[in-house]
Amino acid sequence: MILNSIKATVLDDYVNTPDPNFGWKRLRTYAYPTYMLYILNMTSQQWFDASFSSQPIWWHYMIITVPRTFRRPHIAFIFIDGGDNTDSIPTSSSVTMLAESTGSVAVELKQIPNQPIRFMADPTQESRTEDAIIAWTWKTFIEQNGTNPYILLRMPMTKAAVRGMDTTEQLLEEEGYPVPKNFVVAGLSKRGWTTWTTAAVNNQRVSAAIPIVLDILNLQKVKYEASLSGRYRK
Repeated sequence: MILNSIKATVLDDYVNTPDPNFGWKRLRTYAYPTYMLYILNMTSQQWFDASFSSQPIWWHYMIITVPRTFRRPHIAFIFIDGGDNTDSIPTSSSVTMLAESTGSVAVELKQIPNQPIRFMADPTQESRTEDAIIAWTWKTFIEQNGTNPYILLRMPMTKAAVRGMDTTEQLLEEEGYPVPKNFVVAGLSKRGWTTWTTAAVNNQRVSAAIPIVLDILNLQKVKYEASLSGRYRK
């Protein structure tokens, strides 16, 4: 007899652990001739506590565009986006045109990661964003000999994206719309690898992943270009 076993990864465990902090509330609703726009505030999780960072509770703006006419009701698009917690409440979405053109729900999930963040063990007490947060969490992970992988930023970023899909389903059901069975997930830069990890831990719902990340295949060339102009190209 051959027995096959499937072992969950640390990322699976983190994402699938229930969190009582998860929830959402509607902030604003806009009615347009060809679509409805829902602005939500979604709390995805608690990432450690206030002794670890200034941002233990992760919350996000979500902008959900629902077309008046559905052509693809069983699939939705979710764009994992950035932004700061100091940003004002959004009133529009960069993916609304996609919802209109495809006849399917399109979602913009913001503040991935939550930022800025200040880490209590950081001697500089710097308010970190983007790559500076990733650098600090990797530094801490390595210094602790890899004993706590939940420190790595990809953990809460991935969980936030999965909770974004949950929230989308809940809102659509509450409003009486068709609930999608599958999602197409996309994101830029570090949201690109969040796109990949979201698909990895939620492959039953994610039917396609579009990670949009800069390819740097020749680091020496990049270094040379920086030496010519004194800075890296944007």
